[in-house]
Amino acid sequence: MMKKVKLVADLGNTTSKLALFEGNQMVDLRTFPSLGIEALKSFLSGHLLQGSILSSVVRHSLEIEEWLEKKAPFVRFTHQTQLPIKLAYKTPETLGQDRLANAVALNHQFPGQIALAVDVGTCIKFDLVDDAGVYRGGAISPGLNIRFQALHNFTDQLPLISDADIPSLTGTSTAASIRAGVYHGMFHEINGMINAYRAQHPGLITVITGGDAGRFPIAGFSQKNHIFADALFTLKGLHTILTAYEKA
Repeated sequence: MMKKVKLVADLGNTTSKLALFEGNQMVDLRTFPSLGIEALKSFLSGHLLQGSILSSVVRHSLEIEEWLEKKAPFVRFTHQTQLPIKLAYKTPETLGQDRLANAVALNHQFPGQIALAVDVGTCIKFDLVDDAGVYRGGAISPGLNIRFQALHNFTDQLPLISDADIPSLTGTSTAASIRAGVYHGMFHEINGMINAYRAQHPGLITVITGGDAGRFPIAGFSQKNHIFADALFTLKGLHTILTAYEKA
């Protein structure tokens, strides 16, 4: 018998993620450099699709959306999609879908509490939801690879550095110095921003997510300090939006 599942598709700048949910439980997850229709069909083979949501910040084949629409109720996530939170954001049409999904996940997982999502990926995104379930906004800064590329592209002689293990604080070559500056600069930025938000909002809950989050240990990282890690947080937020859409 085929399993009844719901699909969450998150098409990002770096990778595309597909997740299957049975009820509220994620039962499968795949990551692709980019998503094509045949890969999607293969991933869903042997399953009975009950519903799907697609969030995309990149160009993708409309054939994917058309196929999903034919299979089951489908949500193309945009700033106009009905959300289970309120927005206090002046330009919702420019608000990234991943940021919205993280905000929804915060409110769903920590209702009645003020919480911050820190998404460390292509960009670093900080997003705040208050104890009334209102998304207040946040901050965006360049991620790891963007910083490496900027140093190379906007100078005449600095080399383009690829990702590496955690570097020494003091680089003993130009390449090592770039790694040190980029990595430790991001490390202290992330920790400093979290501490700044916590100073404004005592008791703040913080969730760290994103593809590069594991590279940057967070000071005071523990449940006791209300700081959590969840690599699947954005996908969970998208699933919550899909569930709310179905109940509307």
